[in-house]
Amino acid sequence: MRSGLPLVPKLYGAEEENVTIWRRFLRRELVHDRGPKCERAGCQNDTKKVGFHIHEGIVKKNEISESVPNWWEIFSEYNCFILCVSCHMNKGLPRSEFYEMAVERYSEGTVNEWLESLPFKHVFQPPEEDNG
Repeated sequence: MRSGLPLVPKLYGAEEENVTIWRRFLRRELVHDRGPKCERAGCQNDTKKVGFHIHEGIVKKNEISESVPNWWEIFSEYNCFILCVSCHMNKGLPRSEFYEMAVERYSEGTVNEWLESLPFKHVFQPPEEDNG
């Protein structure tokens, strides 16, 4: 089981050659922490009955080339969500809604810090803070 550290690959020594092992670990830990329900708003499918996938909700795997150093850092608890097979096939939610789910779960500062820590450029930009 995990050590209490955030589920971020570099904190567990994950490297490109063991990304499959990391993803299996992450999947198991997310289901343990969050439960077996699909995380898509409005869906209550029990993933133990219908199956599930881990979905990259904010920074998508298909947006990062595997030739980019440390591309696997997208596989963190801040970016990965449990979706039933049906919802995953329908692409889940817009990335802004996955971002909001992550912010609600971890805090805006934590999620933005993770996004800024990624060692590559990505498409998603968090919404501007409303200062007034």
